[in-house]
Amino acid sequence: PQADERKHPMDAAINEETLKEIIELREVNDHGGAYQFAAEKLGCNELAMRFERINKRQIELGHLPVDLYEQRHRLYQELMAFARSNLSVAMYDRLYSAF
Repeated sequence: PQADERKHPMDAAINEETLKEIIELREVNDHGGAYQFAAEKLGCNELAMRFERINKRQIELGHLPVDLYEQRHRLYQELMAFARSNLSVAMYDRLYSAF
């Protein structure tokens, strides 16, 4: 296979069941939950804990204020940078599309 088609060891962390769960979370508008779940599956425990804190705060407030949205977006960018470095191109694309 060509370099961009190779499987990466972390691809196993993001399987069909994981992708389905991420899509289900997104479909009920739980984007933060989807990011947290993906971070957990990829072994990014610190990122997962940070997403969890934002998610809890959003629930407490009843909405996602701009500052929390911006924090969450920065964490999402970190998560996706990690995914891009550690997943095959095909699996990264599937994960990206699930969000």
